[in-house]
Amino acid sequence: MLVILIEIAEKHYALEISHIVEIVPLVKINTLSHLPKFLAGVINYRGNIIPVVDLSYLITGNYSKYLLSTRIIILENDKENALFGVLAEKVTETLTIKEEAYKLTNIQRLDAPFLDNILINKDNIIQIINFRQLLPQNFIDELAEYNE
Repeated sequence: MLVILIEIAEKHYALEISHIVEIVPLVKINTLSHLPKFLAGVINYRGNIIPVVDLSYLITGNYSKYLLSTRIIILENDKENALFGVLAEKVTETLTIKEEAYKLTNIQRLDAPFLDNILINKDNIIQIINFRQLLPQNFIDELAEYNE
């Protein structure tokens, strides 16, 4: 499996690339009133207005810093045209992971259902991010209808 590695608060996370549409440099994120705190705002992506989830906020409770390494990862959910972005402070590299590197955990975080199994790569412990759990399903459904 091919993943991109993301570093947040000196910890490593991985996002499977199968649903990544594109990784774009940080562009202007427009904030809107009354958005949930985990949404950094919205961007215009090729004529579509898509929400951008702040991954640092979801994981640490602190908003992402805008660094040279900050990227917006454009993802497509299982529903056609349900695009959304993920703001990631440090997108570091791509990595091919062998199946034996997976370590299943029985730890379920109710406050962070998007944090999934763990990988071991050399001396690093890397937690998998389940992109399907980043946004509530009703939000994804509305997004798919909006982009039709």
